[in-house]
Amino acid sequence: HEAGLGDTTQSFFLSRRSGVPGLTWGLGPAVLWPTATRPTLQSRQWGLGPTGVLVQTLGPWTFGALANHLSGVADSASRQGRPSLNQTFLQPFVSHNFSSGFALTATLEASYEWTARQWTLPIGTGASQLVKIGEVPVNLVAQARYWLDGPRDAPQWGLRFNVVLVLR
Repeated sequence: HEAGLGDTTQSFFLSRRSGVPGLTWGLGPAVLWPTATRPTLQSRQWGLGPTGVLVQTLGPWTFGALANHLSGVADSASRQGRPSLNQTFLQPFVSHNFSSGFALTATLEASYEWTARQWTLPIGTGASQLVKIGEVPVNLVAQARYWLDGPRDAPQWGLRFNVVLVLR
């Protein structure tokens, strides 16, 4: 069992609404920051690549998918016995939103590491609450996760907590 913080993947989107009501898309770069607190939770390298998102809102329901591809840059992993990062990520999601800023969510986080030819497939369900800290909206998220597939040392289950700043 391991506990700690993993690396941070930060996505930046340029987005606009489409001509379809409730449909939003965005494209931009994704950056992997090696911020993990434990060696087993880190890639030990920086990553960079393209990312995209597509979101459809229908009443209280939100459906969508997030995708990115990260390649290792400023790579220290090869000097530490780890392969260079070459990973594709696809995250379909569905959420039911309530008027109070509370939401129930289900998601699959499909990740494929091209160098190792390995899938990692955790499925998750959880809840979130949108709050304001000063004038900044912040989404607080808690999620239980179960791994459908993964490398030999992948966990069977886990818990995830996120704090998401919503900048507009």
